[in-house]
Amino acid sequence: MPTDNARNQQAFRDRLKNDGGARVEFTLNKDLLQAVEQVRQSLGAGASRQDALTHLLNQGASTVKTNQYREDQTSGQPSRPSQLTVAEHQELEKFKDALPNLMVSAELDQKAHAFNGGDSGARRKAAFEAQLNATNHHRK
Repeated sequence: MPTDNARNQQAFRDRLKNDGGARVEFTLNKDLLQAVEQVRQSLGAGASRQDALTHLLNQGASTVKTNQYREDQTSGQPSRPSQLTVAEHQELEKFKDALPNLMVSAELDQKAHAFNGGDSGARRKAAFEAQLNATNHHRK
């Protein structure tokens, strides 16, 4: 014959299943367990690990709902990530737009560098320019 506690636990699990909930079992590493214990202590003397984990999950879920996937009401598009400032977001968009052209120009720079003699050609050119600057022949 099951005890009253066992019946209560079974009734609780049945209510969770009926509400669309599910049992989840996992193992925490030492650092995460310490964080859960700190949250449990901050919640009060009667709080359990389950209460602390539920609190952390609810807190994380509310952060995801309000920050990461927040949508702009006018366009229906996801708004900019909340960790970026407006200027940083605009700079990121400009970089994304310019990225294909940057790749092409980098290839062209490599080809021009190879055409001009590679590293040794660049050293010769730098030495020649230094000699010109030292003697000022190119300004006469």
